[in-house]
Amino acid sequence: MEDELKKLSKEILGTNENDNRYSINSRLKYLSKIYGNKGNIKKILIMGINPAGEDSSYDEKYIGFIPNMLDDDFYKKIKDNIEDYKNYFNINYFRLNYNLFSNIEPMPKMTWGIDNVNKGILKEELKEKCNKEIVEEIINSITEDENDENPRLIFVDLIYYHQTDSKGIKKTLNNQYKCNSKFKQNVFNMLDKHIEMFNPSMIVITNAYVSNLIYSLKEKENVAVEKLTGEMIEKDVLYHNGIPIVLSGMVSRGNMDNYSYYRLKNRIKEIYDDVKNK
Repeated sequence: MEDELKKLSKEILGTNENDNRYSINSRLKYLSKIYGNKGNIKKILIMGINPAGEDSSYDEKYIGFIPNMLDDDFYKKIKDNIEDYKNYFNINYFRLNYNLFSNIEPMPKMTWGIDNVNKGILKEELKEKCNKEIVEEIINSITEDENDENPRLIFVDLIYYHQTDSKGIKKTLNNQYKCNSKFKQNVFNMLDKHIEMFNPSMIVITNAYVSNLIYSLKEKENVAVEKLTGEMIEKDVLYHNGIPIVLSGMVSRGNMDNYSYYRLKNRIKEIYDDVKNK
């Protein structure tokens, strides 16, 4: 049976193409198994447009970011090998997204969804690049603590298709918006699937295109997403099946100024504080 997230991605893109760019998604399924039904742990989904990279070969072992990896002692241990880690980490992207939630108390924790089998494979790969001490520190840092009741951050995407340059995906989505009568339902089916998997307290979209797409489909259905302008925006939070969706642009790559970043952090805290006890 085909993975549901992959199937939904194909429906949104309007293709049955079968290649290695579609994500494996075993990590998200693993995270859903751990946290999906844990009502005592609040989940916050951070949604982008699609995974980077040109294929899915690192899906099951991708680390992304470890909060303590920027500590001086940790960084000194890996700085000489930093190029060797580029297929495992994207510090700038994840750090800025992670820090968006620093105003929430208790501060949410990262998740990785790397199961024991893939942690073992990852451990052996890392041993070829750095010393045993730092490998153990990395592996221990990415172990999910199911008994810790702090909120969790779970990074997700609208489409699980690997492509570093998202221009082509945006063009395809624009065409689907105009030509595919099922496009709106396909997009909301993907949102529904994430809600079903994780029962989140809120979703934060940190991609301007995805924010515009959701806003257009929900509030300005007759306005093509690429025609949506700032003057048309009247809300920065929408609700889908009772879940607040905070709309934002990309916070990494220098696309968001310091003051907008500050306002977004406070807005996230405001919305979270309103829903955390529901």
